[in-house]
Amino acid sequence: MKKKQTGIIWAVALILTGLIILLSSFEVIVISESVFLFAAIAVIGVVFHVACFVGKPRKYNLLVPGGMLIIIAALFIAREYSDNININVIWPIIILSAAFGMLEQKIFSKGAQGSWVSIIVVSIIGFFFLIKYNLGFGKAFGALLIVIGIIIVARITRTLPKPENKKTEEAPKDEFDEI
Repeated sequence: MKKKQTGIIWAVALILTGLIILLSSFEVIVISESVFLFAAIAVIGVVFHVACFVGKPRKYNLLVPGGMLIIIAALFIAREYSDNININVIWPIIILSAAFGMLEQKIFSKGAQGSWVSIIVVSIIGFFFLIKYNLGFGKAFGALLIVIGIIIVARITRTLPKPENKKTEEAPKDEFDEI
């Protein structure tokens, strides 16, 4: 990507952020001050996404921090506006945001970049802690074992030889079969 394109992307992001802050300062829109930081983090995440797709060659590695920043910002903005979200319970979503960014990289690069092993390991860790802190250790450990078992079965079944289509000979009918 050319320096001018990058500069324009950052300039537009700064202008939009400044406009939101200015409108809030004049009380045209109501946004708490702590949300400004999280909105700025989300804007940076969006800029990473835009920077990935502008220019050639595509820089899919920018999707990892971009996806993480957008999800983390959304989590904290939701926490600001809801009394039901307890960060001490849902902090594993921050781990899952890394898996989301890695998944974006893998999908948009059409498999050329990223690692399924990394995505799966980080996802399992994130979901384990999310379940553990919301449902308890026994349920989280049981769910983890089930997921690992499903992954093992899926990998084994992919490597099994495919059955051949053989016609079975019909057994002669017995006179007692019709009774």
